[in-house]
Amino acid sequence: MINHEEVNAFDDKVSKFEEELDIDIAQSDKELIDLSDHLGIGVDELTAKKYKPLLGILLGILLGILSGVLWAVITQLTGFSIGYAAIGVGFAVSLGFTIAGESTDSVIGIIAGIIAAFSIFFGEMLNLLLELASYWQVSLLETIVTVYYSEVIKYIFESIGGIDILFYFLAISVAYKNSFTKTSKVDINANSIT
Repeated sequence: MINHEEVNAFDDKVSKFEEELDIDIAQSDKELIDLSDHLGIGVDELTAKKYKPLLGILLGILLGILSGVLWAVITQLTGFSIGYAAIGVGFAVSLGFTIAGESTDSVIGIIAGIIAAFSIFFGEMLNLLLELASYWQVSLLETIVTVYYSEVIKYIFESIGGIDILFYFLAISVAYKNSFTKTSKVDINANSIT
């Protein structure tokens, strides 16, 4: 049988603990803001992990290339061009940027979107080169050396359809939105105190 007095007493203890925790967090945030004012630097500078843009770009390119290769290999193995895999390419590129630290600069998102678009294009080009190597019955390396890239690029652009454009857009959006933060956690807490 449930003892309602014990349940109510427990609920009161939990509520009191939550109130104390909220007060402690608010006090910590206020102390952090006071310290940043005293030092003459922003709260973001005081708390944020130092962002390394070059590292983010390099990791974004590396993960974009790797995911483009993976996409081409999966396409070759399955015989299907899986469009929603482009979204995975966008996530992979943005992951490279977030590994490098936390940035609130939207330029990072634009760079990530551009890298995602090139990574998808690279995956499509690699897929076409693999198709040509199979058709000509030669190695991929021989295909890479002998193919006319102007024709390959022309073919890719001619074969892009509406659904491809949609997945390019989704991948670019994912890379853009996930590569930087719009506000920091400290800004949100600071705004809730005042």
